[in-house]
Amino acid sequence: MHNETHLNMDKEVYWVEVEYVSRTGDTKPGVVYAFVPASDAIEAYQAVNEALSHRELRATNWLLIEPYQDKLFLWDDDEQEAHYERLCELAMANDECVFDDFYDQDEFERPEEEEIYWAFVEFRYLYEIEPPAQGGFANILVKAWDAPDAYRKVQKAVLTEDLEPFHWLRFTPVSRDQDWEKEDVAERFQHLWDCAESSGACQWGVVYNYETYVDE
Repeated sequence: MHNETHLNMDKEVYWVEVEYVSRTGDTKPGVVYAFVPASDAIEAYQAVNEALSHRELRATNWLLIEPYQDKLFLWDDDEQEAHYERLCELAMANDECVFDDFYDQDEFERPEEEEIYWAFVEFRYLYEIEPPAQGGFANILVKAWDAPDAYRKVQKAVLTEDLEPFHWLRFTPVSRDQDWEKEDVAERFQHLWDCAESSGACQWGVVYNYETYVDE
């Protein structure tokens, strides 16, 4: 029998960037940051989608879904960082989705082509393997238009390997020159990034079984 997960399933604040349109036509199309407590990326996606619906808005493109504490860049200044930290604290304290300012679409430059997304997913083995292992974690890079597109492509790739994805930890657009502390990790990442960019297929990074998982 499978354990549900070997990660702490307590909620953490997810940072979501999403484009939207009005259901009523009263609001211009736009883009907004949302901060929401969730146990994984899919729960965050569902919570933000529901919160937008309550405002008579419909999500059109999901550009980023990742744990806020694991974000891959620094804010421009201390004031900006403090602002978003307050939104995270408010979201966690009230266990609800908190939106930042809503921006009109013409104030936002959307990528005109697919980007490379980094997906981190927890999976179960669909069939018994030797030696016995219940599941693990996989880092996967994929070329996609947005986070849901990355989700669909990665889900198909994982299922093709006779694995069942059940806990999605991030969907993050990443650049080739992303900073990494270890040189060998950076070189491996750049190679996978180049393969994902040229082939359009999912590129598997390090895969860990529960028994060998080390948080790098």
